[in-house]
Amino acid sequence: MVKIGPKDETQLTRTQKLINKTLWLIGISHNAIIVVICGYTGYKLEHIGAIKLTGKYHVHAFYT
Repeated sequence: MVKIGPKDETQLTRTQKLINKTLWLIGISHNAIIVVICGYTGYKLEHIGAIKLTGKYHVHAFYT
């Protein structure tokens, strides 16, 4: 994990502590952030008509 400031926790400034906590939060929530971004992108693409996410599709079975 990336940390900002000195290794001794007692010497960290308030700003360095805030940056370290923010980096930690982003690090553990990166999967959720990706899901939200992809969901939003899919919604916008469907809204403008570029893709269709839902609807009726017919799947034909192939028999041999």
